[in-house]
Amino acid sequence: MTLGLYSPWAKVRKARWFAQHTLLLGHRFDYHGRPGPILVGRLVALVLVVLWTNAFDFSFGLGVATLVMVALIGPYLFGSAQRFRLANTSWRGLRFDFQAQRRDLYRIGLPAIVLWGSGGLLAGLGASNRVLVGSALLLALLAPFFHARLKRLQHAQATFAGRRFRCSVKVESFYGLYR
Repeated sequence: MTLGLYSPWAKVRKARWFAQHTLLLGHRFDYHGRPGPILVGRLVALVLVVLWTNAFDFSFGLGVATLVMVALIGPYLFGSAQRFRLANTSWRGLRFDFQAQRRDLYRIGLPAIVLWGSGGLLAGLGASNRVLVGSALLLALLAPFFHARLKRLQHAQATFAGRRFRCSVKVESFYGLYR
């Protein structure tokens, strides 16, 4: 009945419950996030998904403009979401943080977005089914690679009390997950 508008409040309640029921060395975590920014982020994401899904149906130019817009703001939105989630999580009164440089967000995120959007772009250009299938296969083949790189960035740029986390995930392990 709420069309998903309640989901940010549910997300905050769930995150707070999980944090407060997780103990480390006898101390509980806490979650301090507010639903308002989550709702705004989800509305922006919804607009982008709806635009991307339908843009090429209206015009090729709108499709290309949407892909460019997603490529320009997508990595920034990912970094902002990580920063929000970690900055609103604490343990023993100290908050976590996400300190990825913008250039790293784009270096990792931009190729993935371009590859993800290439199928729609090729379809908008009227590419043959063979080319579209090849594009989809390339995306399927490279998805674990990009997923591993994104997770490595996500975890290696997290900090707690000024100390950076380490993440040594291997790309090969992600290919096993995608089988």
